[in-house]
Amino acid sequence: MINKKEFTKIAKRILSSQQGLSRPETMHPSREWFIGLLVAIIIFTASAFWSVQIFKAYQTTTVTDNVQQQERAVVYRDSLVEAALAVFSERQDKHSSLLSGAQKAEPELPVLEVEIASSSDLSTDTSSSTEAVKEEDVVDLSPIDNPELEATPE
Repeated sequence: MINKKEFTKIAKRILSSQQGLSRPETMHPSREWFIGLLVAIIIFTASAFWSVQIFKAYQTTTVTDNVQQQERAVVYRDSLVEAALAVFSERQDKHSSLLSGAQKAEPELPVLEVEIASSSDLSTDTSSSTEAVKEEDVVDLSPIDNPELEATPE
């Protein structure tokens, strides 16, 4: 293991020398950049050459469709077309009549007058309010008689 004396000796030798490291030939930034750029240019040139060769190989080829398409004769059924036109004209008449009726008749909204009762007028007796409900005002909320819509117990 390196002790403190050896470590300081190595540090003084590196710091006191003018070149820094004892082997300056191992690091050449210009050489490394030149090699990197040369490799990149070679790869780019090779890929461009390969792309041109593939383009020229497929430049003259044509795609042919060997499937013969059969032309089907369209059958024009006059009665079906006339029936469809009649249905659509009826719909158009109904639509235009609904639009004209909706534009002419504006429904009148009922005006509700609400009286605000004071706290002294309010009573806690609920017996009078239940007697005021008539039989015809009660709505039947029984389930529909369809057995498919009835709830099944889970």
